[in-house]
Amino acid sequence: MRKALFFILAAAVAAAGVWGWMAWKGRSSSPTWQLARIEQGALISQVSSTGTVEAVITVEVGSQVSGQIKELLADFNSEVSAGQIIARIDPVNFEARVRQAEADLAVAQANVAIQRSAVVKAQVALAEARRGLDRNRALYARSSVSKSQIDESESLFDQAAAQVKMSDDQVRQAQAQVQLREASLLASRTDLDHTIIRSPVDGVVISRRVDRGQTVAANLQAPTFFTIAQDLKEMQVIVNLDEADIGRIQTGQRAKFTVDAFPGEDFSGLVIQVRKAAQTMQNVVTYPVVVSAPNPDLRLLPGMTATVNIVVDERQDVLKAPNAALRFRPSRETGVSGSGGAGSPGTGGATQSGSSRASRAAEEAETRLRGLTKALDLSEEQQTRIRDMYAQGRERIRAMYMQGASKEDIQEEVKKMRDRGRESLLPVLTPEQREKFARLLSARAASPSQPGRLWVPGPDNRPVAIEVMTGAGDGSFTQIVRGEVRAGQEVIVGESHPAAARSAGRPPGRLGF
Repeated sequence: MRKALFFILAAAVAAAGVWGWMAWKGRSSSPTWQLARIEQGALISQVSSTGTVEAVITVEVGSQVSGQIKELLADFNSEVSAGQIIARIDPVNFEARVRQAEADLAVAQANVAIQRSAVVKAQVALAEARRGLDRNRALYARSSVSKSQIDESESLFDQAAAQVKMSDDQVRQAQAQVQLREASLLASRTDLDHTIIRSPVDGVVISRRVDRGQTVAANLQAPTFFTIAQDLKEMQVIVNLDEADIGRIQTGQRAKFTVDAFPGEDFSGLVIQVRKAAQTMQNVVTYPVVVSAPNPDLRLLPGMTATVNIVVDERQDVLKAPNAALRFRPSRETGVSGSGGAGSPGTGGATQSGSSRASRAAEEAETRLRGLTKALDLSEEQQTRIRDMYAQGRERIRAMYMQGASKEDIQEEVKKMRDRGRESLLPVLTPEQREKFARLLSARAASPSQPGRLWVPGPDNRPVAIEVMTGAGDGSFTQIVRGEVRAGQEVIVGESHPAAARSAGRPPGRLGF
């Protein structure tokens, strides 16, 4: 029993020792870094959204009159030309109305003739009354008739004159009735003509909403028969963009889009209109943006859903870091040995010497010079003068390092030198280059840089921070505008701990015999 108890106790002590040693080893193990490289190349910033493919001009063809559809002479996908008959409404009732209006017009015209005859009769009676009045006046002068006869003749003359005037008024009234009947006839004939539905434009029928024999009623609005797209070779995509992105959209920007009907194939277009008609849905404000969509082979169809990417910024030959590296933060279990940044010695986890800092500054200057040369088409002489300007700036910063200036003072001096350098650069450039340089500065001002932080493996495998300034991004990479990083340098995007990986899934407090 004593021997058995001794062996059990010894085994327990050994197991506890092994377990403690493994736990200590796990805690003391260094984390494993997940690394990615800083790249140099093109960076394209895009705004993405979905939209609908539509024809540039779409016309809805309807009817202005009510009735039963007698004929349909066009169908889906029918190509029609302007003025072509595409449908007919039963014209029987409208033809009857036209005949009735024609009869009414004939009656009115006959009434005009009757009234004109009455005018002639009244004029004859007036002439007879005038002759009788003149005769009685002559007889009265010879005392052959009495005064009462003269008065009677004058009364007859006045009545005849009034009858002539009334007959003239009746003629004008009859003529007005003729005009009224003519207008009624014109309206009836117009309604009859509207029973023939014609295409207003050249195009393709993309929708038909009625059938033969159907009765349509045109009361407050015209019923729609067909929808005609004028030209399917020139399409457009209507995409709604969030108000946070609409400020970056301008007409003329390049756009690419895809449709589910042709997976893996890109279609190109341009932003042709940014509409100011705001739309609010579920407290989200969007604005319609129109993107052109050339369709020479007629593969794009109205109503397709398109995924649109609008290029809002494009930069060539820039340093760019993975977004995961800018989002990374060391965990609490990871020790941090120090931080590095612009003007600090902690770059890449090792202390830089003055010569290495100078070399790094020269590399950055050459990178900026290459960018300016490509953007402004600089000559060799201009490149030499600008390179001398950069060299003078480096000497100034180097002297400040040697004098033990603080990091803040150096950064402030760098900012002042940058401002002075832009002013000194203008005399070196031609007028055309100055305009390009002004546009370049405007583009940079439109997308200002933001501070960021990258982490690199340092001494004892501890992460070292590098302060950088970031610019535009494309969703996967972000431009590094300023900072002590270089193309090909490895940065941390994630970490894993061996101790945590080994102990994952094992309940705490249990020994793994």
